Amino acid sequence: MSNTWSNRINYNEPFCPNETAGGRCNDTSCKFQHFNNTKVTELDLIKELGKCFPKADKEAQAQYKNELKQYIVGQGDANYEQVLSLIIQFRNSKMSKDSFLDWLHFEKAKRDD
Repeated sequence: MSNTWSNRINYNEPFCPNETAGGRCNDTSCKFQHFNNTKVTELDLIKELGKCFPKADKEAQAQYKNELKQYIVGQGDANYEQVLSLIIQFRNSKMSKDSFLDWLHFEKAKRDD
């Protein structure tokens, strides 16, 4: 995932003028948004991938999340890259081959080809 699509940017809050001008902000009481605070952590990415599932009702979503958790825990200790791979494998096992995820809406969409 990239910071283009995965970020913590608050689109309603302006960025710090010092940082947008190429400088640094040393004001601990600055009310503006700062670039360092918009970066996504590994945990943020794992959570984002984990919540992306085929569109379904609340009960089906809860079941999906529970099964995903059991699947990951059942694999034992795993590093960051392995957890990402497990989430993708699990999600792919739940989707038909002629579908893909609409990442903007976190739902399954049919392919046109």
